[in-house]
Amino acid sequence: LISLNFWDIENSNDLIISFGSGDTTTANAGGNGQASQEQFFNKQVTDWSLIFRGSGGVNGIRYCRPNPPGNPPPPGGVIGDPHISTLDGKHYLLLNQGSFSLWRFSGPQAEFHSEGRVEKSDVDWQIYTHYSGHQSFTKGLLLVDQSAGHFRRALEMTSQDCVWRTRTEGNDWEVLKEPQLLSAAVGTGFNITSHNHVRLYMNTKDGHREV
Repeated sequence: LISLNFWDIENSNDLIISFGSGDTTTANAGGNGQASQEQFFNKQVTDWSLIFRGSGGVNGIRYCRPNPPGNPPPPGGVIGDPHISTLDGKHYLLLNQGSFSLWRFSGPQAEFHSEGRVEKSDVDWQIYTHYSGHQSFTKGLLLVDQSAGHFRRALEMTSQDCVWRTRTEGNDWEVLKEPQLLSAAVGTGFNITSHNHVRLYMNTKDGHREV
């Protein structure tokens, strides 16, 4: 269980949640029909029941469903104008214009050699997208490598000419005319394998890995 969304009419202590271990907690609603949320992600709640002491109800439940053995989770993706599939298996159509944060990968550490020593850096990749036009078509993609806590490199493609450009801190945008591996010597990088295929590259103690 990740979170519960619920509402209450009369009072602010309407919902009692009972866990499978026998523990209980009281959730506080805003009253007057206002929605509230209770977070459980770090409590490892897997078995629970609800008791309402007055008028109220649950209007949303978020949870993680384990995948059966041998059945990997569905891949996330964006296609069309745009149809979005999230990494947790949800699907929706985005019809808004603007720039959005599409995806972020952070947490693992990359390794690289510097002056005879093995250095480590926290990986932090982000992908942004820009939608505009009557049907919110994709107009641009921006991949940003901010590993080790600072801006290292950006990779961009727009609908104006559909070519990849890259830049590092303090430098201008540069057109990439052929597939190449960028920045991997310092732990992370972009591996442009074709015009429409980019892999995120990181060095680890067990060799390089691609995301």
